[in-house]
Amino acid sequence: MSKLFVDEIQPKTTGGIINAKGHVIQVVQNSGGGSASISGGSSWQSSHTDTQVSITPQSTSSKIFVTYNIWGFISGSGKHLSWDLARSIGGSETRFGSSYTYGMGSIYTVGAEDQLMCHVEYLDSPNTTSTITYIPKFQNTNSGTVNIGNNARLSTITAMEIGG
Repeated sequence: MSKLFVDEIQPKTTGGIINAKGHVIQVVQNSGGGSASISGGSSWQSSHTDTQVSITPQSTSSKIFVTYNIWGFISGSGKHLSWDLARSIGGSETRFGSSYTYGMGSIYTVGAEDQLMCHVEYLDSPNTTSTITYIPKFQNTNSGTVNIGNNARLSTITAMEIGG
């Protein structure tokens, strides 16, 4: 049995990227405390811009792992908040949970109010080296207004490129 010991691995050309399958190539994060209100009966809406993130993959075989935590606040009984994730490349947008009525997650209030962290984890295979913007999406399917984000609570979104 042989072992290989190295102190450092360098790409063949200066400034190159080593694309090792399954390894993290780059990480991009955005965060903030901005908020958005979503009226009842509306279509899927974007969250505030400080919870969107852009990444430019180094290879078409890369995968992008996206995760977000965004505060949600619903006041009043009988309200339904749903959340999802969309990918935008060159202005063309795809919502990942579009074949599901309530996207990637939802909550329905029974009592006076609910406060929660809307959370998503998704592994995307975008097959591009163009810049991708990942956009959290929200929908309020009942009457009234729900709030996404809060200036007293930090919301984050992270995108990691994984070598493919």
